[in-house]
Amino acid sequence: MVVGVPVYFLLGRAKLRRIWTPALIGFGATALPYLLYALYRGEKGYELGEILFLTCLVGLMGAGTGLIFWLIARPDRVVQSAPPKSNRPVAE
Repeated sequence: MVVGVPVYFLLGRAKLRRIWTPALIGFGATALPYLLYALYRGEKGYELGEILFLTCLVGLMGAGTGLIFWLIARPDRVVQSAPPKSNRPVAE
């Protein structure tokens, strides 16, 4: 939510409303911190390939979260406003 809501407003302003955009942002927002933490901590007993595999798994969960957010918010649907009312009198 800390990342999702500001990104939602920024993407709406930039007119980026496709389904893959929140999926990529969700992937990056979860995978990058996990990767940095795993590399910093040194995950004893894991090799680099295993760390990257686990990072991809965490990233896929973030991508799924981004897709669910897109399905709920549906930014691709633009709300159409009602036509303006006329001040002209109705002819009888």
